[in-house]
Amino acid sequence: MITYVGKQIRIEKGYTVRGLAEKAQIAPSTISKIENGSALPDLSTLDQIANAMEINPFKLVQWKLRG
Repeated sequence: MITYVGKQIRIEKGYTVRGLAEKAQIAPSTISKIENGSALPDLSTLDQIANAMEINPFKLVQWKLRG
């Protein structure tokens, strides 16, 4: 299972949802949906968010084994 953990990073870096969305050039609603778990980002969106926060995209997600 993949879990998005970018919200904590966004908050630590001092970004609002709107500020990050502007910098990543995506809709604020997209970030909100990803952060509240109602959507998973595709690779392109994940890359845009990571570039905006100047981090590796792999830091935005965690993989958890089921079982």
